Amino acid sequence: QNGNKKFVPYHRIFTTTEKFIVEGFGKFESYPNRDSLQYISKYGLVGVKTILRSTLRKEGYCEAWNALVQLGLTEDSYVIENASSLTYAQWLSSYLPEKKKHFDKSIRERTAKYFDCGKKSEMISRLEWLGLFSDEKILLVHGTPAQILQQLIEKKWVMQPHDNDLVVMRHEFEFLQDEKLKRRISTLVLKGDDAINTAMAKTVGLPLALMVKLLLQSEMFLTGVHIPVMSQVYEPVLKELEALGIIFKEEVIAVEEQNKKLQTQ
Repeated sequence: QNGNKKFVPYHRIFTTTEKFIVEGFGKFESYPNRDSLQYISKYGLVGVKTILRSTLRKEGYCEAWNALVQLGLTEDSYVIENASSLTYAQWLSSYLPEKKKHFDKSIRERTAKYFDCGKKSEMISRLEWLGLFSDEKILLVHGTPAQILQQLIEKKWVMQPHDNDLVVMRHEFEFLQDEKLKRRISTLVLKGDDAINTAMAKTVGLPLALMVKLLLQSEMFLTGVHIPVMSQVYEPVLKELEALGIIFKEEVIAVEEQNKKLQTQ
């Protein structure tokens, strides 16, 4: 950032976020994703002063995941024996402070008190939806907190036959033009059809299939292993992807104007 290295420790990942709006799809937020600096050389960006690679999620996701981290439910360094004898509510309760004045409070109220938020907050509602306040028994006989949480999430988040996923990819480049700071934004938004024909399957599988097609038709003369940053690779593939509904929309806006728009929304 501005030529200085920045490090984000694990316990701050989900509080180091940026917010933005995707027209027609609402508010999103981003959090840092691994080592951004390795992409400077890969994408030919030598000399750039700021680079950040992030994961995008809908608004509210980071607040809820930060709660899981702060509670200790993502810890993977120790095993809870006889975990299956506990309900999820009892398990969560074991991470909350014990105070006599809270003994008659519900697990929802105690969790809200721990985070100093109202029991009707969206974050608390997300934890309840996940099943952390339920009297259902933990399915693992024993496991680390992270393994218990993972099993709960995999059960709750599994896609149903008619569910739709959504893939959003966004690139932002800031530059000076006519002494004004501007931003070029390239955005891809793709919605899946169902649990089988997902947007993820299309965006991962179709580019690979098109590359195989180009190789079989002898329209690609590269050998060895490459990342697709050469024009002879990405231009024909992006063109065919557009015909299949996978399209990047680009716009250039003044940074000041975008910031004002975000503040009003």
